[in-house]
Parts: sequence; C-alpha cells; structure tokens
Amino acid sequence: MTQPRLHSPGTLSRPWRTLIALAALFAIGCGTPPPRTASRPAIAEAVHTDATGCERASLALPEDTAVGTIAGETVLFSDLGAQPAEGERRALHEYCESVASIRDKAWGLFLDGELLASAAKDARLSEQDLLEKVAAERTPEPTDSEIQKYYQSIADKDTAPLDSLRDELIRDLKGHYGRRALVAYVSELRAKATYTNALPNLSPPPSEIPTYTHTPLWGPDSAPVTVTEFGDFECPYCGRAAETLHALKEIYGDRIRIAYRHMPLGFHRNAQLAATLSQCAQAQGKFWDVHDRFFAHQGSLDGEAMRSILAEAGVDMAGIDRCLASGEAAQQVARDISLAEQVGVRGTPSFYVNGRKPNSPALGGLTSLIELEFQRNK
Repeated sequence: MTQPRLHSPGTLSRPWRTLIALAALFAIGCGTPPPRTASRPAIAEAVHTDATGCERASLALPEDTAVGTIAGETVLFSDLGAQPAEGERRALHEYCESVASIRDKAWGLFLDGELLASAAKDARLSEQDLLEKVAAERTPEPTDSEIQKYYQSIADKDTAPLDSLRDELIRDLKGHYGRRALVAYVSELRAKATYTNALPNLSPPPSEIPTYTHTPLWGPDSAPVTVTEFGDFECPYCGRAAETLHALKEIYGDRIRIAYRHMPLGFHRNAQLAATLSQCAQAQGKFWDVHDRFFAHQGSLDGEAMRSILAEAGVDMAGIDRCLASGEAAQQVARDISLAEQVGVRGTPSFYVNGRKPNSPALGGLTSLIELEFQRNK
C-alpha cells in the first residue's frame, strides 16, 4: 500500500536538525576564517570599485564596430542584426544574476552565523542549545484541522487511513513549523542587528513586474517589499510554494505584499481552467481562499471537483458562470502569461522580490532576499 510522502520515523524528532547543521557550518565553514586583525582594510578600500554594476561586466560592442570583411567590404556589428545584441544582453543578465546570488547567499550565511553566535553567547548557551530552545518554545502542536488538511494534500487512493499515520503526520508538521520558527528567529536577529553589506552590487536591474487591477494581492500597498509568484495550480512544487507563502505571511505580516501571477503550463491538463476559475473567484474577493483549497486538493483538480471547491469556499456559482462566459478572467490569465514571457520566467514556481530573483525559491532563499530589500529600502 502506497504511503504518503513523509519522512521516515525519527528523522524529524528534532525538527530543527537541518538548521543546527547549518549553524555548525556557519561556524566552521569550508576553511578556517582569517583572524580579524587591525590590518583588515576599511570598507572603502575593500570594495572592488571595478565591479559596481552589471553593466561594467558587459562586453557589448558598439553598433559601428567593424567585425570583419567580405570581398573587401567592411562588416559592422549592426549588420549582424538585432539577435546577437539581444542574446548577449540576456546572457549578461543571467551571469550577473548568478554572481549576485552567490555573493548574497555567502554574505547571508556568514551574517546569520555571526548573529546566532552572538545570541548564543548572550544567552550563555551553545548555538545548538539555543536553536533547540527556540524551536521547542515556538513550535506549536498541530491542530486536528491542520493534520486533516495536510493529510488531504498528500494522500491518494492508496494512502493508508489518517489515523494510522497520525503520529508521522504530526512529526512532519512539527518539522515544518520548527524550521519556520527558526527562520523567523533569524529574521528577528537581523532586524535588531547593526550591519552593513558593502559587497559590490553586481545585480542586474530588477525586472519590471506591474500589478494590474485584477492581480490577487495580499498585504498593504505601502509595504516596502513585494513578493511575486508565477504559479500553476497543478505544479507540485507550487503546492509546496503555497506553504512558503503562508510562512512569509506569518514571519513578516504587513511588512510585505504578496502578488500571485498565473503561468499555467501546457502539459498540466486542468491548470488553465484552474487559473481562470481562481480569477473569477478574485472578482468576488475569494481568490486566496480558493488558492489554498486548490492546492490542498491538487491531485484531483478536474472541472467538477473545482466547482465543488468553489462552492465550499462560498463563491457565487452563478457569478462564476457569468465570468466564464464573458471571457474576462481568461484574458487576465493570458495577460499574466504574456508578462511571464516578458520577464523571462521559465518554469513554476518562479519568485521575484521587488523584481529580483532569489537564489532559491525555498523559504530561506526568499527571506534572505527580503532582508536585503529591507536594507536597500532603509
């Protein structure tokens, strides 16, 4: 009998184990860090001023550059057409994005390790003991409703009954909650700390991702950080991303705004209809409820099932039928797809934080970039 996709018993008895290992990595690293002596250069001297922007890494050729000759006639770069220049621009953007991501991740790991070490010292605890204490204090017991919802999100027709898996489900949920609590704790340490990130900014310009009047939004317009997700209701990784969004809401509250954009993939049979129906629900102010319900029942999103889910969410079904007949929601989804192509989205889920891509779509990658954006907006 097929079992749900859970960790093996015991692997989450300490839900904070992964972060404890990371904390050890922060302290040890791949090599012994150099001693901090008075000979360290000041920030102004340490920064490499020859790499302060993505454009400085460009090898772009002026259009009037002679690139060769044919039968004695000079060939200019512009004669090659627009494709080389456009291709180079995209390649440069990807290179700068990758390097900026590597640098930001390295800085974030080092910073968090230093902050954890300092907090542990203040608490007169080892770093491992501090993390265990924080996770134990901040990890709630899952409610029956949460257990049921989680079981429904992973179960199929061959999955064992909920009662026989209850202990394992609880362990898995507490693992999620524990990791979320520790990410929130590190975010709090960053918010209280005084630090300066003077790494040369190699980030390419952020992508322009406008919000439309029909865009589903969560959080205040005044929030300094907007997290945008391009998603697909039948993409299993987007199902996990839905939990990540919930975690971000809990960690940051009204300090962030979340925007959901549709990118239904052609090989997901019901994704287009799911996106359209969710936009119809958006017109009734029910998008986020339907969003959560669609992902909770991701394995059975046929037309009839989705209508049942909409009804359970309290959506006016006559309004849904009128919305579908008008074609307006389908046009809204098409507009999101067009935007995704313009931005260069290649798969789902794809996240952007104030128009910048995180180094990972996982919670840690997003919180790292969110914290950097808070610093930029100070």
